[in-house]
Amino acid sequence: MRTSCFSLMAMLLIALCSCSGKGKRLEEKIIGRYFSVSENEYDHFKDTMEIRRTDDGKYDVTQIANWSSAKKSDPTRPNRNKVAGEWINYGKGDTFTGSFQMSDTTLRITDPMSGSVEIIRFDVDEGLMYYPVRNSFETYTKIKD
Repeated sequence: MRTSCFSLMAMLLIALCSCSGKGKRLEEKIIGRYFSVSENEYDHFKDTMEIRRTDDGKYDVTQIANWSSAKKSDPTRPNRNKVAGEWINYGKGDTFTGSFQMSDTTLRITDPMSGSVEIIRFDVDEGLMYYPVRNSFETYTKIKD
């Protein structure tokens, strides 16, 4: 009886350790830089986001580059994109901190003032991040190390 109980406990401990190791690898897979290329009717866009792990186990999300270029030259446009093919960098964006949810591979950023939650989804096997934009998601591809 003691031997079978010990064997059962050993198997349970091995299963528990293998699951927790897999979880840590999953959390580490989201860390890195991601890029996106998109366009609308008037402009082309190239954006880069960075995900970093903080000392307290959370994750910082920062837009580190935000480039755009006009499709057609138009000196009367109200923004800086007036010349076609001229790329303009709007600079680094704000940094937001979120918690990783292993169950559905999402990063959840809670606004401290309103309590609203922004959810960033990941496909870690494909190296994709789905960042919420308006009523949709912008797809970012992980940059290989």
